[in-house]
Amino acid sequence: MIEGIVYDKNVEEQTTLLAGDCRINRQVAQRDYDIAYLVNLEILQEDGNWFPIVSYKITKYQSCKIEIVRDGRRKFTDINLPFQQSRQMSENDLKRNWQQYAKGYLIVQPMRSKFQFCRREQLQ
Repeated sequence: MIEGIVYDKNVEEQTTLLAGDCRINRQVAQRDYDIAYLVNLEILQEDGNWFPIVSYKITKYQSCKIEIVRDGRRKFTDINLPFQQSRQMSENDLKRNWQQYAKGYLIVQPMRSKFQFCRREQLQ
């Protein structure tokens, strides 16, 4: 879930299974005059829960990519593109590179802390 967004019936969610233990989960939420798009590459953990290993968080005003790196830290990358281009880039990246991301994550298991919005800022 994206911090600062009130989820209600205006939230759309879609999941695409890539393999038995890997999927892309998308959420679109609308708040006032802004729209937020979240796409996660998630892996199925032994406890049966899905865990995001790469996330794209995109709004009209701020976009970023968050990756879990091998030692468990989160790597934040700002995306300086308009909303539609950021959204398309996120889809293309995860569809093309999901196996590499999953393989890199599984080498060393990271911390299981919650993701926060880009640079730990909440939406205004």
